[in-house]
Amino acid sequence: MHKAVVFKSLFVALLLTIASTANAALIFDNADPSQQSSNRSAESSPGALISVSVDTTINQIAVKNDLNADGDLRFLIFDHDSHALLFDSGAQSFVDDGMTWKTSGLFSFTLLAGNSYDIGAIANVGGLWAFDTTGNTQNGLTSIVQNPNFTNFAAPVSGGHAGGDAHVRLFAADAQAIPEPSTLALLGLVLVGMGLRRRV
Repeated sequence: MHKAVVFKSLFVALLLTIASTANAALIFDNADPSQQSSNRSAESSPGALISVSVDTTINQIAVKNDLNADGDLRFLIFDHDSHALLFDSGAQSFVDDGMTWKTSGLFSFTLLAGNSYDIGAIANVGGLWAFDTTGNTQNGLTSIVQNPNFTNFAAPVSGGHAGGDAHVRLFAADAQAIPEPSTLALLGLVLVGMGLRRRV
């Protein structure tokens, strides 16, 4: 009986350890304290113009807004020069929870050095979208105060640019996602426990 409890405990601990390694690390956040908000109707939102100096693979996008009601967001990446849509997360549901960061699901997209991208999200409900008027540079990514404007939720397009910097966060795969020695040691303990359990 005691060995069964120990085995179950070790197995649960292993699952929790493995699950905790599946995260992404924040590598870019252009939000400044001088936050303002842009009141947009459904199917209209500001984005961020990001210039890239180092090839960077991102795994999540977050935008800061206050939706007027529960609704869907599509996270988007456009080529700045051609306005071609390069990435679309598809509709993801969010609740009306005030001015908060809304984060996409996991994906993989490489931003190439020397290119510029229009990045953000569009909603099928109206709301307030956070922005400021100061550019930021972090990890080879620079936001330029010349925000794109996204329209048409069903088939998003990037239109004319204005003089803001919509709040965007970008995340990359966390190096901790590779199992650490402690995780592998725990796996060894579970396997030993399974072996002992079979002998009983």
